[in-house]
Parts: sequence; C-alpha cells; structure tokens
Amino acid sequence: TASGVRSRSVAARGLNWWKGNTLEWRWRAEQEVRASGLDYSIVRVGVLFTRPAGWRAVHVTQEEIPLSIRTRLARADVAEMFAAGLQHPSASRATFEVVGGPGTPRADWDALLDHLRPDTPIRN
Repeated sequence: TASGVRSRSVAARGLNWWKGNTLEWRWRAEQEVRASGLDYSIVRVGVLFTRPAGWRAVHVTQEEIPLSIRTRLARADVAEMFAAGLQHPSASRATFEVVGGPGTPRADWDALLDHLRPDTPIRN
C-alpha cells in the first residue's frame, strides 16, 4: 500500500484527487486483509525512485508517516525489504511503513524488522 493512507498531507490530497481516492481504497483493502484471518504483512511505502539499493537510509516504523517526497526511497530497497520480510517472524500480521530518510544506509534488514509488533486484532 502507501504511506499517507491514514495521515493526511498535501501530497496525499493531490494523489487522491489525481487517482480517484486511491489512498481511501487502499485503507479499505488493508482493513479487509486484516479481517481475513490470513497471515499478512501490510507494507506502506513512501514515494519510489528508480535508484540502486542503499541510495538513502531506510527507516521501518509502525508510526503513520505522511506521504511526502522527503521520504522517497529506492525501489531496489523496497524489493529487498519484501524478500527479507517474507521470512521474518516480526512481520507476520503487522502493518508498517518503509520510508527513506537521512542517515547511514541500512546495515541489515533483520535489525530493521526486529522491532515490529503484530497489529491489534479486529473485533467484530
């Protein structure tokens, strides 16, 4: 899905206007996935650039990050994170954001994913 699904920004409003409320539809899809009972990882990413992995520092957080050009990151980093997350136990039933930012490019994906906590179960 995408950063900015729940936290509003100028970029999110523009994207929703341009793409038919895409962030609202992504939020609804996230809710359906969580309620499905299946194992999942919901990954919200920032603005993507075609750059080599390690182009910028990568941050993994469960805080809601507004969609912004400042959090842009390399598609290659996102691909590596998806591959690492498939096998990482902390990514199971978790929603998290993967964004670029200042700092030293990441050392290892396990260290970035270790702190994730499962989502709070949805009650009917």
